[in-house]
Amino acid sequence: MGNKTITVILTAHNEEEHASEALESIIAQSWLKTSGHQVEFYIVDDGSTDRTYEVLNKFEGHHQDESKVYGIHILPNYQKKGIINSQRLAVKELVAQKRRDNRQRNVAFFDLDDRMHEDFMSICSTALESDENIKFAYPHGTLIDERGKPYINGHGVRLGEFLTIDFDPIKYLKELSNYIPNHSLIKEELVYKAFKLMEYFHINNFPNSIAKLYRYACMMIVMAKEMKESQSKQKGLYVQKCLFDYRVGNNSSAIKEALEGITDEQQLPSFVDFTDKVPKKQIEFYPVLYQRIQSAIATFSSIK
Repeated sequence: MGNKTITVILTAHNEEEHASEALESIIAQSWLKTSGHQVEFYIVDDGSTDRTYEVLNKFEGHHQDESKVYGIHILPNYQKKGIINSQRLAVKELVAQKRRDNRQRNVAFFDLDDRMHEDFMSICSTALESDENIKFAYPHGTLIDERGKPYINGHGVRLGEFLTIDFDPIKYLKELSNYIPNHSLIKEELVYKAFKLMEYFHINNFPNSIAKLYRYACMMIVMAKEMKESQSKQKGLYVQKCLFDYRVGNNSSAIKEALEGITDEQQLPSFVDFTDKVPKKQIEFYPVLYQRIQSAIATFSSIK
């Protein structure tokens, strides 16, 4: 029958302008029109100094009693701690809730300035349920500007080269060239195991973009180890549909620069082409990240 609950984990810092639009795009999913299907929110306000928390509480008050909503959990960080620490807080709360209700879930990480297309949950859920070896499903997205206007003539494009249909987690760990998009639907057991692995390593001083790579790496380590032990072919499924809008905001200067002047989808630069535009303070973290991933691989066998 498949999982009937999708948990969406969101983090926000000063997103009062876009938060309502993002949340309403989730609550309006076509998948939720099916009886028994429910969405659950874990929203971390990461030290916002604007009206973000007020917007979140208004959303909770308006939707918390709807039958399609299993729960809305607003978790404040009174000081900014970064996206990964915020996601860790949300996952810890989710694990505690899992112990109480033992409900089966699929999990999506999303940004509070982006938008889900109406069929994101429906299509990605169907993909996950099509094969027990599929651990996550990831679609195309449209790049949009601050006003919500699509880049590249509205084509559904990803930001550079992402995973292919037959991706290899071992290859990923060796190259660190691609990563799982934030806007994916993931089977819960993979999320729990990856975050448990992350607890063994200190990443608080990593920039957000590098820390997210580490989260993806931990997911790949889990999958690679289980593939080796069970001889199974675990995989991520590339959904070739445009199912979300990714907002290129003021903090995405490297992306904006790379996109400048692009008028056709075929001209979109690959992920690696962005590296020479990444600030030096982020580039210097890559060797450290690689060392910690190798340490994580060596340590994983001792984690129960």
